[in-house]
Amino acid sequence: MTSSRDRILGRIKTGTRAADRSEADTKVLHDRIHASKRGIIPAQTKLEGKAKLEFFIAKAETQGTSIKRVRSSGDALSEVRDFLRQNNLPARLVASPSSQLDDIGLQSASDLEVRRGAAEESDVTSLTPVYRAIAETGTIVTRSGDETPSSLNFVPEYHIAILREKDLVASYEDSWDAVREKEMPRTVNWISGPSRSGDIAMTMFMGAHGPRQQHIIIIEDE
Repeated sequence: MTSSRDRILGRIKTGTRAADRSEADTKVLHDRIHASKRGIIPAQTKLEGKAKLEFFIAKAETQGTSIKRVRSSGDALSEVRDFLRQNNLPARLVASPSSQLDDIGLQSASDLEVRRGAAEESDVTSLTPVYRAIAETGTIVTRSGDETPSSLNFVPEYHIAILREKDLVASYEDSWDAVREKEMPRTVNWISGPSRSGDIAMTMFMGAHGPRQQHIIIIEDE
C-alpha cells in the first residue's frame, strides 16, 4: 500500500521533472547542496582577540541581551545566582544535560534546584551552553541534540547562555565552518537577543515567541 508520504514525494518528483534530469545535472545539484563555499565576509568582522570580543558584546547589547564576563568556569555559577536574584526569579532552573556545563559546579549547587533535560512549560529559567557565537551580529549558535534540546532556547521566559570566549567567531561563514565540523544536527539555531515582536500597533512586545530576556555569561580565555 502506498503511504501518504510516498504519494506526496511522488507528486513533488513529477512536478520537478526529476525523472527527466540528466546524470550531469543531478551531480551539479548534489555538489551545490553539499558545497561549503564561503560568502563575502564584511571587513568590520575581521577582528581577533579582545577586539572581536568587544565587538560581539556591543552587537549583542544592541539586541537587548545582557552580558556578564567572568574569568573562569568556577565564577559562572555565581553569576547565574546573581542573575536569578536580580530578576527576582526562583532559585530553580532547567539546564542542558551537556557535559559543557559540568565544570561550572551545578552538581554541588545545594542552594539551587537544578533539573537537567528538555524544557517544560512550567520552567521559568533555562541554562545552556553556546556552540558558537558570531561577533558580526551578536548572535549565538546552538545545535540540537540529546544533550542540547532546542526547547531550552525557546520555552522558558529567561534564557541564560554560557559562552566560552574560545567559541567566539567573527562571521557567519566562520560559524558554518564550525557547524560542518560535526555531523549536521537536526536543527541549528541562530539567536540574536530575546524574543520580540512589534506586529501589533507597532508596539514592541518582549517574549512574543520565546524568552523575554537573554543573558550571556562569557567565560574569558585564561
